[in-house]
Amino acid sequence: MSLWYFLLIVKTDFSIDNQTIMARVILDQLRKSFDQQEIVKGISLDIHDGEFVVFVGPSGCGKTTVLRMIAGLETPTQGKIQIGDSVVNDIPPKDRDIAMVFQNYALYPHMNVFDNLSFGLKMRQMPKNEINTRVQTVAQTLGLSELLQRKPKQLSGGQRQRVALGRAIVRNPKVFLMDEPLSNLDAKLRVQMRLEITELHQRLKTTTLYVTHDQVEAMTMGQRIVVFHQGVIQQVDVPLTIYNQPANLFVAGFMGQMNCLQTDLSAANQVGSQAGSIEIQAVQDDRASVFSIPLPATGNITMAIRPEHVLLNPSQADSLAVSVMPQRIETLGSETWIHGHWSVCGQSQPVLWRVPSEVNPTVGERFHFWIEARHLLWFDTNTGLRIR
Repeated sequence: MSLWYFLLIVKTDFSIDNQTIMARVILDQLRKSFDQQEIVKGISLDIHDGEFVVFVGPSGCGKTTVLRMIAGLETPTQGKIQIGDSVVNDIPPKDRDIAMVFQNYALYPHMNVFDNLSFGLKMRQMPKNEINTRVQTVAQTLGLSELLQRKPKQLSGGQRQRVALGRAIVRNPKVFLMDEPLSNLDAKLRVQMRLEITELHQRLKTTTLYVTHDQVEAMTMGQRIVVFHQGVIQQVDVPLTIYNQPANLFVAGFMGQMNCLQTDLSAANQVGSQAGSIEIQAVQDDRASVFSIPLPATGNITMAIRPEHVLLNPSQADSLAVSVMPQRIETLGSETWIHGHWSVCGQSQPVLWRVPSEVNPTVGERFHFWIEARHLLWFDTNTGLRIR
């Protein structure tokens, strides 16, 4: 089933029972421990009605554990979970009115697509005519109408994922919970399924919590992103704010690539000072730039900038002259990646820059450019927090 056909059919009105069910999800000081080891460390979060929120973070950070507690598959050690107007801590999973899509699809291999889609409705003893109406509607929406008599082994990975999504949608739940549903698909199919899931949410407007470790999925799908690390929420915000204004060094490095340079201000070439900041001079190949740095209490700072924030010609006075000796060059067609080292205030660290494809740097020949001061981010190295 082509993506274009899917995008065409989802633009028709979609309704299962002529009502929209939405639910706010509230987590209040949620904790979870396994064998004396605390995995989730007192998180609080308010997810709005109809919102698509992505939980992102490295393996073991607690994001899936939080999702499983919301689903009722794990019991919180402490804290409260509220779905809609009800606290659900003591409510069994089947009565929480949620639907979960798993990483491994979890389809019944002996059942055809129709039976997989309808199984949950049959368990609820729904009338046969209503079951048939719901299944046919969902199958049309997901491009599965011609596959209803096939078994899962006769389907492609993308088709199996659509069946798993359809089994959740057909129940018309208050909340969708999705646990890395695209991780088993190849790269091209993941892009297609990202679009399809986003289109579905725009039509259904059901509260959706989506777990992934993929930063691209988080940035392209989430209305808000929740960044987890070591059982703690690091930042909650809209994608562009998290990308451009990360709360700390972990978020800065995890959500996209970031060039970081640690330095001790006491070793910097200070040329001036003012309240709350100092001015330092960066010199490379006889090219000097003076710029202002907020002054943290510790005196140790990390300067950071995204690889794409490169100027080939200085456009204004507050740009910083930089040069790099390319050690490796990667040509991607749309852009070129330059790997090398940079040095400011006597410190040298690896760096990656992205420049337009028409730029032709050479390995071993120094490449000069500028970066705008407004794109520089400053962090207290000791605490990891961004200096605002």
